[in-house]
Amino acid sequence: MKTRVVLRAWWPLLWLAAYSTTHADTSPADPAAPANLSCARTSNCVNTLAGSELQPLAFSDPPAQAWQRLHQLLQRDPQLQITHFTEDQIDVVATTRWLGFKDDVRFVLDTHAKQIHFRSMSRVGRYDFGKNASRMRDIAQQFQTTPGITP
Repeated sequence: MKTRVVLRAWWPLLWLAAYSTTHADTSPADPAAPANLSCARTSNCVNTLAGSELQPLAFSDPPAQAWQRLHQLLQRDPQLQITHFTEDQIDVVATTRWLGFKDDVRFVLDTHAKQIHFRSMSRVGRYDFGKNASRMRDIAQQFQTTPGITP
């Protein structure tokens, strides 16, 4: 009973924190725009640019094979919807399980460095409770442990 009272007391604050502001870019990523991976706000956006705690997805297999492996991994996740796919960029809309918040995720293939850079950014709110970072860590772990593409 006490847990229910605590949740009722905190629920409005959680809602207020998530919806109190919006990003300047609240629309899904524009496929025609350059592969911009910068974050306007670091509290609800993570990326693999210099200075970030997250590392790009590194691979040793041929770039096309690694890209296809990532594409298949993203297709398998029911919380991810691929909105744009080219030979060097994937845009995804990620929806959180419980509250249905939508986040924009972008992957960019760097064939020369054999890395895939990414950005995950909440569409609304000032704070994401660490969801963007945890999602990208999970994707990175799955990518590194997936042996190769399947037909």
